[in-house]
Amino acid sequence: MSLEKDKILKATENAIEKAIKFHDSNPEIANSIRQLPIIGFALDALISGLGKEFHEKRVVQTVQLLREEMSLIDESKVDTQFLNSEQFFDLIVMVLENSAKTRHREKVRLNCSNLAGGILIENEELRHSAEDLLILIRDLSPIDLKVAKEIYKQQENKPEKFDIEGNPNFNELHFVDSSGWDKLPSLCKLENGDFRLALTKLSNAGLIKEIVGIYSSYLGGKYIITSTFQRLAKIISYSKEPIFNYIV
Repeated sequence: MSLEKDKILKATENAIEKAIKFHDSNPEIANSIRQLPIIGFALDALISGLGKEFHEKRVVQTVQLLREEMSLIDESKVDTQFLNSEQFFDLIVMVLENSAKTRHREKVRLNCSNLAGGILIENEELRHSAEDLLILIRDLSPIDLKVAKEIYKQQENKPEKFDIEGNPNFNELHFVDSSGWDKLPSLCKLENGDFRLALTKLSNAGLIKEIVGIYSSYLGGKYIITSTFQRLAKIISYSKEPIFNYIV
């Protein structure tokens, strides 16, 4: 490992250490638990024991995955001044908080990828999105993100603008249909109810939006990726891997 990349990793790990100390120094949650009638102190003791074990395990996993993601980055493209900023610290805190709340390794990797891509000079204008995206993906399940992956694979070449006047047949609905929308449930290996629930959650997160309008024989229920989803893809594109790599 080069000296410059080692500096980047050390800066990241120092920020993680500070974030952990900040996180652990807030007793509000424990105090709230203890105030619960009857079970408060017993529940706090249980959470303190198991919670600490799980928390430490997930922090170690997060650091490991961060190192893996950082190793994929061209260090000459890193904004080293950003590593000493308050915004970088906030990103570290959010990554740790998100990762501590999931047992899914690949969801933790997505958090780390978002952070790693956010420190690149070329993504400077997208850094505010990195924080927003961490919030958006926090409550999505691996199944939701599996559906998101398949939708993005179909629609990643979405044009910036549909020239309806020049070609009235080439609209959002035509693009989504021609990309293979009807194959998505089988590709995701999901029942219709689970598939539709994932679509609703992805739409609420702002990653896809439902196509609306007066189209012949269209009854609704089809979605197209948003600019928010495209920003996420841009931030983590450094990895040269599929945008998500979930095994559910």
